[in-house]
Amino acid sequence: MRGDFRGWAFIPLLEEPEASQSLELLASRLSPSPPMPVICLRPPIGGLAFVTAEGEVSDMLDAWWASAVPEDLMPVLLLRHEPGLERWLRNVDAEVVVGVTREEELEPYRAMPHVRGVVARDVRTLTEAVMHAHADCFELGGQAGASEVEGTPYRPRSTARRPPRGHLQPGSPTLPPPGAAVGLTAPSPPPTPSPPTAPAPGPDGSWTGPLLRGLVERAVGLLNPAPRPGWVPVELTSLALSHTTGRIVGVGSRAGGVGKTAIAAALGIVFGEAVQGSGGSAAVVDQNIGNPDQWGRLTLAAEVPTVFEIMADIEAGREWSVPAWNRTPALAVYPERRDLGDAYAPGQIERFAAQLRQLHVLSVIDLPNRLPAFTSAEAAVCAGWLGVCDLLLLPTTDDPTRLQGVLDYLDTPMVRGDGGGRQVGVVVPYIRSRLRAVREDPGVRTLLDRIRARVVALVEIPSNERATLAIVQGRPITEVDAGLRHAYLELALTVARALHGR
Repeated sequence: MRGDFRGWAFIPLLEEPEASQSLELLASRLSPSPPMPVICLRPPIGGLAFVTAEGEVSDMLDAWWASAVPEDLMPVLLLRHEPGLERWLRNVDAEVVVGVTREEELEPYRAMPHVRGVVARDVRTLTEAVMHAHADCFELGGQAGASEVEGTPYRPRSTARRPPRGHLQPGSPTLPPPGAAVGLTAPSPPPTPSPPTAPAPGPDGSWTGPLLRGLVERAVGLLNPAPRPGWVPVELTSLALSHTTGRIVGVGSRAGGVGKTAIAAALGIVFGEAVQGSGGSAAVVDQNIGNPDQWGRLTLAAEVPTVFEIMADIEAGREWSVPAWNRTPALAVYPERRDLGDAYAPGQIERFAAQLRQLHVLSVIDLPNRLPAFTSAEAAVCAGWLGVCDLLLLPTTDDPTRLQGVLDYLDTPMVRGDGGGRQVGVVVPYIRSRLRAVREDPGVRTLLDRIRARVVALVEIPSNERATLAIVQGRPITEVDAGLRHAYLELALTVARALHGR
């Protein structure tokens, strides 16, 4: 036995459905008489999100860990490489197998004796690498050995005591383990949530029993891979997950008052709802540098890093934190500082965009109310993001001035692709007036026809001030009105189809 622990806990930190596939393979190959106790567990969430979770999510993961992983078992973690993962694995007191895409991605792991990097991404190869590293615990048959897969040097970590999950993330609170017995089994289905019992301190002042159960029950409800809401169609989920890298959608306008921020929030929320049960996530990035107050009103902690701080960290090669997570489980929010006066260089935006593509299925960029150009800081930010966007949304109302503003935006060189540049596809969310006389005005209809002829699609959205109120109050837009939700869903489907066709 390597160390004083008395068994192994094999934990695939992968996204669904691959976490379940890995778990099934591990459980099906367990030896009937291993030399020590073994369990196989699927965590509530996987990947880098598991080790970088903060706040309430971190508390819930700590509760899950303390409840599900016996203290005297050594964790064996199975992950895929993500940007920044190596920083979190340096001091993890566990054995780790990490799958990478290219050989050069092995380099950060070579100095970590407890981490084996394997040039393989498919779940079966990674899982078999784990099983071969612990061949005495599994029935391997004639499968190829892990040594046949190129990887990094690896020596299983020896330890006298394995700390709880809190050591995966410095500073996270931990909870005492429940002292559950170790069993040779794959995990049973998660318990059905029930109302938490009021906590009470134990004789030594520590919080045990009811507090732990309450947190675990909340973790089961919030963190377990959730099914799509009934109103989200399978098509949207399928299209959102069909790309090998994340997509970036800009939301811009020539002037304010067109519901741009509400559109950005709604699109992010709907995509987040669509992919939350499949391991993906969406993001909303505030780049309206002239007026970032709306995103500042969301219920985000004061210490949440801004886009400005994250870009500075990227440029300096420093570590940077994952973003704040809004109420939707799979929606990340990147706020911006309120006193930013300078523009970002195109290279900065390109590097940040590359990170977003690795982290999120879809990133929605709330742009300044300017035409893209290099004549001012706000216009330059629009131009920089248009250079990396896969699609542009230009919301408008029935106001002829706003409609003409869309046409002016469409006429800009960066959107047209003048001079050999890349033409940007455009979808127009049209905030339809409640007044029939306005909707049927000949001038309005003429402008709408001109716009419709030049864009990928025009999607009608009913005018409803509840959308703005939801942003101010930090509430999910999709919960305030059924008609709005249907319209935003149609917009999300239109965007997903447009991105799939590009």
